[in-house]
Amino acid sequence: MTSAQDTPVVILCGGRGTRLQVHTQAIPKPLVQIGGMPILWHVISLYAAQGHEHFLLATGYKRELIEHFVADHRWPHGVQVSCVDTGRDTPTGGRVRAVGEMLGRRRFAVTYADGVADVNLAAVSRFHDGHDGLPRSPWSARSCSSA
Repeated sequence: MTSAQDTPVVILCGGRGTRLQVHTQAIPKPLVQIGGMPILWHVISLYAAQGHEHFLLATGYKRELIEHFVADHRWPHGVQVSCVDTGRDTPTGGRVRAVGEMLGRRRFAVTYADGVADVNLAAVSRFHDGHDGLPRSPWSARSCSSA
């Protein structure tokens, strides 16, 4: 089992935020503020509070504003935040693949930049460790048979 400290967190920050269009014409969705701080800050804070220290932001749309926020913000001791330009029009899977290739076969966590939730990340990690990979759906292609 890999510790939270050793598990990098990939945060998907590249989309256009079309459902928040009134806000995202000027700034990317991860920088929309909640309680005076960007959503992205809250997501990083949630993971950092549970021991994660290494964050890779898969950027795209208005990436320079995210890069500016990361560079100008003072992160807690031990927390490292880096931006990876994954392309302005790259879909979600392409962003994960690009950053995943940088990390090699190393385990990493992935979340959206607006994934603010109260989740026990260690419990989620233990669940995946105990199931030797992703659980299979009864509707997966492997379980289908022709009549």
